Amino acid sequence: MKTVVIHYCGGCNPRYDRVALAARLQREFPLFSYHYDLDAPADLAIVLSGCDVGCAARSRENAPNRVLITNDAQVQVLYAALERLAGAAES
Repeated sequence: MKTVVIHYCGGCNPRYDRVALAARLQREFPLFSYHYDLDAPADLAIVLSGCDVGCAARSRENAPNRVLITNDAQVQVLYAALERLAGAAES
């Protein structure tokens, strides 16, 4: 089973509901194991920053499998990454 780690920013100035987005992802992509332990290995790291400042971008910044989202207009980028991971899980 592929694992996905979710990291939130501190939420000082959120422009979208990060928690609702994470819940939606878990409902729509149930074949993954989701966790919040940034030190644990993961097949994909999702960094949900609430605004364009992207303070949480430092989280796993060197990970080649990291997707940084700073606004809800970028959700398609996140969905594409999850779909690629789902395809890799099926093969």
